[in-house]
Amino acid sequence: MKKHQYFLIAALMALCFTGRAESVKWDFLQFGFGPNYPNSQDTVKVYGFRLGLPVCGGQAAVNGVEFAVIGAVGDQVNGVQLAPIMAVSKEVNGLQVSVYNQADTGSNVQVGVVNVAKTKGFQLGLVNYIEGSCVPWMVLVNFKF
Repeated sequence: MKKHQYFLIAALMALCFTGRAESVKWDFLQFGFGPNYPNSQDTVKVYGFRLGLPVCGGQAAVNGVEFAVIGAVGDQVNGVQLAPIMAVSKEVNGLQVSVYNQADTGSNVQVGVVNVAKTKGFQLGLVNYIEGSCVPWMVLVNFKF
């Protein structure tokens, strides 16, 4: 009798873990071929690397590195966003490196030729703009905390 009870408890626990594993959607490595293509970039979070060949971006958060051959346009990046041409995001908590960087919210550091932030950040580049700053336009260095 006890063996059957232990088997039943083990089977129920296995079902619980199986159901949980299916409900959690994340990837360690994700590829993008365009903004929101494939659509997994909108639904599957990344804990690792999202690579854009040539462009990547979607609504699902990236916790790690988002790198693209041309442009990285993920909605939320917690880590590093790198691209030769442009790095654009609604929220960045970390570092953006590109020719053109843009972030709406978050705590970020931007390194590029043109840097745009809507709330706060630290910027190194030729043209730097932070909306609402006491000096919004700066050359070489700009910051707002």
